[in-house]
Amino acid sequence: MQTNRNLLLSDHAKADSDPVLEILTADVAKCGHAATVGPVDLEALFYLQSRGLEYRTALQLLVAGFFQSAIADIPFEDVHEKLAAVVEAKLATAELRGEG
Repeated sequence: MQTNRNLLLSDHAKADSDPVLEILTADVAKCGHAATVGPVDLEALFYLQSRGLEYRTALQLLVAGFFQSAIADIPFEDVHEKLAAVVEAKLATAELRGEG
């Protein structure tokens, strides 16, 4: 199964998903692909804000969670913390949609 998830974080962001499977055997039981593209879920953002989080904190939490799901799939444990720290550092200084 090939999955491609894209999170659009600005009004200028764009993602073109073109999942392609190359199958090099005639012995395939099942295969598939999926792709999603979209902005942060506004209902999830509203929910977090209704629980007392400020807009920026709520958005950072949702974006960090999006990246965490991808980081968790990496088979090298020592890479998880390093990548999570990079994402956290970028989110701390990023200009986020809806701010200002």
